[in-house]
Amino acid sequence: MLHYIMNMLVSYPKPEFKSLTDSAIKNLAINFANEIDYKPKKDLIPIIEEKLNGKVEFVDDEMLQNSNDGSIIVHGPKNIQIFLTKYNGPLRDRFTLAHELGHYVIHSEKGKFPLMAERLGNSGAEWEANMFAAELLMPESEFRAAMNVSLDNQFLAANFLVSLTAAHVRKEILIKRKK
Repeated sequence: MLHYIMNMLVSYPKPEFKSLTDSAIKNLAINFANEIDYKPKKDLIPIIEEKLNGKVEFVDDEMLQNSNDGSIIVHGPKNIQIFLTKYNGPLRDRFTLAHELGHYVIHSEKGKFPLMAERLGNSGAEWEANMFAAELLMPESEFRAAMNVSLDNQFLAANFLVSLTAAHVRKEILIKRKK
């Protein structure tokens, strides 16, 4: 349903895989965090609304059934709409918001190119947005420091206000990557 409504409103291209390295995505996330004055645990909605002139809308699940739990429309620089389901909860929503910001930064180049992204499948563009979200919410250096204190997923999730799943996946990726 949301896909239909969004297509009625706009006809923007979908994000395309940029073939960015982990390091390039990390740098984009760090630079963007500095640009919008984001620090871990900070609420993303006011930042999206105030610094990016964005709109975050919570909609019924049926509206998002084709896109899992979130989507973004980038109309231009500092002109975005993000749609979230009403039923996920704040920790999952934080990751979804950061993921959609990944599309904004990486795939639309901060609004230079309009786009419409839906959370369907496991495309390369979705992977890039997930990596961006992980770095934005759980910066590698800070996450590694927390891992030195404890590898417990609950401890890590609480330190970064993310879901247990997000903390676990981030931990596993960083353990495999080493230092």
